[in-house]
Amino acid sequence: MDKQSVLVAFRNFKVDRSVLKEATRIARSNAATVCLLNIVERSNILGVYNPVAEEELLTRAENEIVKAKEYLASEGVEAAGLVRFGERSEIICEVANKLKPVRVVIGNRGLKGIKRFLFGGVPERVVKTSPCPVYVVE
Repeated sequence: MDKQSVLVAFRNFKVDRSVLKEATRIARSNAATVCLLNIVERSNILGVYNPVAEEELLTRAENEIVKAKEYLASEGVEAAGLVRFGERSEIICEVANKLKPVRVVIGNRGLKGIKRFLFGGVPERVVKTSPCPVYVVE
């Protein structure tokens, strides 16, 4: 039987420390590994492909994965990392469909007020479309 996993979508190690702490707790309680997912969103507004800027964003995302993996290792939790390009909620659910984790752990720091009401936030879209339970950390 394959080892269970917890999918953790995050952007920034320092900002999302509470997300990583909850993922650590959930992984321990399920004897699971953690799959770290950092998503780089391409700008659809500009409509211009900039390979230099995209490479810089990829490098930053990979560095955040390294920091998070080091933190989890210090907590005794095994982790792997993925960087994907695309829309956050779609990528999270796509990876969750492939990985079949026991839980998806995400933070809630995006849209507020009327924008959230009109467009919905990433956590809301993930909760509605995820193939597994979603734990949203405030």
